Amino acid sequence: MKLVIFDLDGTLTTTVAVDADSYVRAFADVFGMAGIDTDWSRYRDYTDGGIAREIFESRRGRKPTPTEMERLISRFTSLLAKAGKQDPSLFSPLAGAGEALRRLEADGSFRVAIATGCWLASARLKLDLAGLDLAHLPLATSDDAPERAAILKLAVERAGKPAGGSWEKQVYVGDGVWDVRTTRALGLPFLGVGEGAKLERMRAEGARHFIPDFRDYPRFLAALQAAEVPSPATASGRDA
Repeated sequence: MKLVIFDLDGTLTTTVAVDADSYVRAFADVFGMAGIDTDWSRYRDYTDGGIAREIFESRRGRKPTPTEMERLISRFTSLLAKAGKQDPSLFSPLAGAGEALRRLEADGSFRVAIATGCWLASARLKLDLAGLDLAHLPLATSDDAPERAAILKLAVERAGKPAGGSWEKQVYVGDGVWDVRTTRALGLPFLGVGEGAKLERMRAEGARHFIPDFRDYPRFLAALQAAEVPSPATASGRDA
């Protein structure tokens, strides 16, 4: 049996833009912090919690308190919910994602989990607004750990063990250079989702297998089978 672990923003849902906009606005609304860099690849930990901690430390010289983090998460989630009411199209599933997940779960050869850098509240909201009923799946988020590697390892742990005690293969499906870096560090096969500039950034970081979306299910299955641990990054990838 194979384990397939999915990222969320940009992988299962088209929420990259609304997520970034709401995240920046939440910082401005709660803490009066403006001018936040939204190139998430520049941060030490590429997760909601890790990025928030780094921004706060750079601006205030200390870590945010639990209460401050709760206020930020609450405001961020409320902004996402408001955006979803105003424009539901911002929270669409990636093309073919829902059907691909249903077919994977129905196939006795696969088990599915989610590992995302989102906070739990925002992850659940995005999945709900995108019409993806995945509450039953093993899920690890930034509430569990600020480091993406720890989140991914926890998702694998929560997926349990297959009959026989070991996975035939584990593949992480994601769309960011941070996903490539994390899977390379963990020695985990990676399948990139995207095309154009996004694909090229992942390729420069060392990813070797890609799909544009999930509409072509046989192509997706073939890509899962072919997925490999990312290679070392090229010079352009290291500069990303």
